[in-house]
Amino acid sequence: TTAANLGFLNLKMPKWRNNNTEAAGIAITILADKAQESTLTMERLWVNKYPFHSVAIKSVQTEEGLAIDTKAFGPQEDQFEFQLRQRQNGGNQFFYIAPSGIRFRGKSWQLNPMNSPNHGFQYNTSTGRLDVLEFAARAPKDFIQAKGYFVASDNFSADVSLTEVALESVLPKTKNFEFKGEATLDVQVQRSAEQNVFLLNGE
Repeated sequence: TTAANLGFLNLKMPKWRNNNTEAAGIAITILADKAQESTLTMERLWVNKYPFHSVAIKSVQTEEGLAIDTKAFGPQEDQFEFQLRQRQNGGNQFFYIAPSGIRFRGKSWQLNPMNSPNHGFQYNTSTGRLDVLEFAARAPKDFIQAKGYFVASDNFSADVSLTEVALESVLPKTKNFEFKGEATLDVQVQRSAEQNVFLLNGE
């Protein structure tokens, strides 16, 4: 339903599906006044078969850019709550990931634990290049860091560092394999027309 004369849009959809993503019980409210809060809620959301529920995304325009707050729940007390702050950075859209927290497979993680101003990713709408400038997540003992970029399947780079990370807490579960143990390793992958690099150092 819409109410353009009142300066807002209300939209409800029972279901939506695209590739490996499916949502149900969708409600969208967009206000004409960007300084007021717009919302997207979903009763259920499946991403690559992982089931979320009670998903709520709120956004509001600020002087610096768009502020986006997301909260969702998963199975077995999984909980995701994080804040994005979008702003223009030259020709790029920069999305800052503020210090936030998630709980996944019984472990609590802090995103951006060092409160870095460069923690996040940026996207160039002209070239389609996506850069992960900095990403970090810390549990009581585990620590993950990553950076890289992606232009195409033959032009990308990724640097990932794991420190005492419990494999069963981060790797996808499969029917044929069960991952156990801790890993401390550095992985570097780079692919371009000039070079193909894969380096792995670990314990």
